[in-house]
Amino acid sequence: MYCKTSIRAAQTYLALYNAGYRNLKLYDGAWLEWSANPNNPIQMPEGSKVEASQKDIS
Repeated sequence: MYCKTSIRAAQTYLALYNAGYRNLKLYDGAWLEWSANPNNPIQMPEGSKVEASQKDIS
């Protein structure tokens, strides 16, 4: 799971865990970290455009 900052994904992770799901993964760096690296693959629906962030997230 991921979201822009990991806050919503963490809440979803906890809800699913409490519901008995155990095969869960949470990307702690979130979309902000992933999208900041232009070498990371990003798949979007046709017609969408995503650009790497210019923010320093280190």
